[in-house]
Amino acid sequence: MVKKRYEISKFLNAIVRRKDNADNEKEIKKSEDKNLEELKTDCSDRRADTPFLYFTILTVLLLIMVGSSAMTWTSPALIQLKMNNTRVNPLGRPIKTIEISMLLGIPMMANLVGSSVLPMLSDILGRKKMLYMCGVGFLMSTIGTAFSNRIYLLLLFNSITFCIQGASYALIPMYLTEVCEDHNRAKFGCIMTLFMPLGQLLTYLDGSVLKIKYFTLINSVPLLPFLAFFLVAPESPVYSMAKGRREQCLKSLKRLRGNKTEMEIQKDLEKINLGMEVQENRKRESKFLTIFYTKEGRLGLVFATLPMLFQYLSGAPIIIGLLAPIFDETKTLSGNTIAIIVGCVKVSCFFFISTIVERTGRKPLLVISCAGASMSLLLLAVYFYLLSIDSPAIQQLKFLPLLAVVLFIILYSVGLGSLPLSIISELFPSNLRPLAISIVTTFTAAISAVYSFGYPLLAEHIGTHWCFFIFSCCSLIGAFVMYFILPETKGKSLIEIQKILKEY
Repeated sequence: MVKKRYEISKFLNAIVRRKDNADNEKEIKKSEDKNLEELKTDCSDRRADTPFLYFTILTVLLLIMVGSSAMTWTSPALIQLKMNNTRVNPLGRPIKTIEISMLLGIPMMANLVGSSVLPMLSDILGRKKMLYMCGVGFLMSTIGTAFSNRIYLLLLFNSITFCIQGASYALIPMYLTEVCEDHNRAKFGCIMTLFMPLGQLLTYLDGSVLKIKYFTLINSVPLLPFLAFFLVAPESPVYSMAKGRREQCLKSLKRLRGNKTEMEIQKDLEKINLGMEVQENRKRESKFLTIFYTKEGRLGLVFATLPMLFQYLSGAPIIIGLLAPIFDETKTLSGNTIAIIVGCVKVSCFFFISTIVERTGRKPLLVISCAGASMSLLLLAVYFYLLSIDSPAIQQLKFLPLLAVVLFIILYSVGLGSLPLSIISELFPSNLRPLAISIVTTFTAAISAVYSFGYPLLAEHIGTHWCFFIFSCCSLIGAFVMYFILPETKGKSLIEIQKILKEY
């Protein structure tokens, strides 16, 4: 009888707890809706971006430039590493195919480690300190690469470089999202991606005329102003508020938004504070479980991963990283010449996209980018197929490789190249952002590592044309996925985006 009473009491307590939880959920939703209304952006309050904001962002983007230079280092380097000329080739012998696969694949595995582990340290050390440490690490690893004369040394220092690059590519979008406002977040996100082709163009230019040692050292020059000027940059206001440092947050806001009145700065401060309250309402015991437990967390991971995934599946990192060696096979212009042309086109396209993204939105640009990339990759696949069978039509189609690759770069730059990094950061609240970015970049880095390691071996066995055909099919699939699945976030605040995900 006592046991039966105990079970009835336990059952009734469970019902009461469930009711209390339901009531709490309603209160949380009501509180979030109220906060959301307070967080709505009033377009009339927008001010021009301050010179100090530009200074801060342009300084930190020098890290992106150096990281992008590292991504395309293999394009001019492999031309020299394949030579028998010991005065040019630091290895003293031509590099083997398996060593090329290792030089492409192993650093990408290190990139996976950097993108998965190091960004989470920014929750402990702070965004600014972690970024500065990345700059110091970049400088040391690029100097090591420049003076390497053995394949294992090239693998070691390139792996360190890519580990740091993975961390910086995760940290910089996070930092930019937290120092920007809702109305300028996309613009500065595209300016961030503009620094990628600038770094790649630098490598294509100096790598075409200089030895590996010298062009590697030149590629590290942007680190010097970064290390000098980033010392005066502010810590992320969002990070400061999350750590309870209200005065430091206020100080950062005054420096970043110095053209605002005291009342407007206080309003921005309260906006960040309200954002923290919304996050606290949804806080669970484990951050890792939280991101999978909530609907917005799961959908955020899916929507953040998709653009990054199809960026890699389009073959763009391989094509951009191996432009010179790949297009040396076309027997038209030299690979280095095509690489320089492509680099110039890419810089122009990324600059153009940065001016229109807030008017057009992310989703249409991504759909156009995937569909267009698929078409241009198919043209390249057809050309390489005709080349593989020694078709006489090749003589009339010598213009096709340059036309197709320029078309690919233009359409890739429209969305796949310029938007994924900025999309990742705006899909998550600040308390989950480091973990979410780590998960997304780790997954996509793993895909990239497999692609990078397998491409030279696969191209040797089945032909370059089949590789490009696979890239084309993946891009076409990406166009349909972006159109039917991805939500639009144009002009939305971070809290509004969370509500969109919750109600998706």
